[in-house]
Amino acid sequence: MPSPPPHDPFSPPPLPPTEVVSIKKRARLSTGVRMVLGSSLVALVSLGSWVGLQISVQEPPDRTFTLPAIPPDPAPPAELVASPPEADPAVGESSPPKEDLRRELAESENPDASLFLRVAAAISSQGGQAEATGILRGGLARHPQDENLLIALADQLFATGTPAEAWEMVARTGRLNDSRFASRLLQFSLDAGRADETLVILDAAGDALPNWSDEDWLMLVRIHEETGQIDRAVEIADRRISDRSELFRLRSRQAGQAGQLDEAIFNQEQYLAHLAEPSAGEWLSLSKMYGTAGRTEEAARALLQADRTGTAPAPSTPPGISSP
Repeated sequence: MPSPPPHDPFSPPPLPPTEVVSIKKRARLSTGVRMVLGSSLVALVSLGSWVGLQISVQEPPDRTFTLPAIPPDPAPPAELVASPPEADPAVGESSPPKEDLRRELAESENPDASLFLRVAAAISSQGGQAEATGILRGGLARHPQDENLLIALADQLFATGTPAEAWEMVARTGRLNDSRFASRLLQFSLDAGRADETLVILDAAGDALPNWSDEDWLMLVRIHEETGQIDRAVEIADRRISDRSELFRLRSRQAGQAGQLDEAIFNQEQYLAHLAEPSAGEWLSLSKMYGTAGRTEEAARALLQADRTGTAPAPSTPPGISSP
């Protein structure tokens, strides 16, 4: 029988048999746990890869969805909005300013022109148009050469529906070198039915006329158009008026008078294109032109646009253009 190996004094003492069995059991248990955890980890990784694959192959959304904004609360009807209380005429001064001015005018032995103007303005602002006109007439009788009274009375007459008298008052002064009078001569002429006479007066004035404003040039164009001088109206508009829509309107009418239907339609189209808000009447005019040209589909579309735009005064159809 072989003898046991000599004992090494530097090695640990041998373990008892029971302890060796316990260590082997723990080793087997640890190996099993590692195998289970490794299988679970592989399963989780595989699941994650599958989910990622499914996400990666999904199609992108057709369009971005955005929740609509919540509309603001509608404004309450006008009749429900509280109006500020009206001032009580009994509160405050014992008499309105116009009464004080009336009294001052009546008590003045020699009222100046400015007092007549102040009284007339105060009374006119409170609806006393007839009385204001009378006060201005009285002031002009006392101060017949006062330019401010002349202009105020002419404006008052024009505003209250007597443009012919207003035009005659301005024309009789002969002060066309003053832009205030010259402009009013133009402004009052159409309503007064004095377009022809206005052009005669302006022609006689010659170089004495002041520099016209844009509004004055536009009114001069309208006067020439009203008197049938469409070529002259186009010439002035082309040279003096910055609003190109007016030039296209005039050219459309000019072409209509000459029987140039295609040219009339083109300029009417340009006229509408240059307007911020074309009226129903101007769409109706274009519809008539299309109809005359046999362009029925376009005529119907222009007529529909006229209906959508709403009611408006009938336009002046260019002469030579008949209704469809």
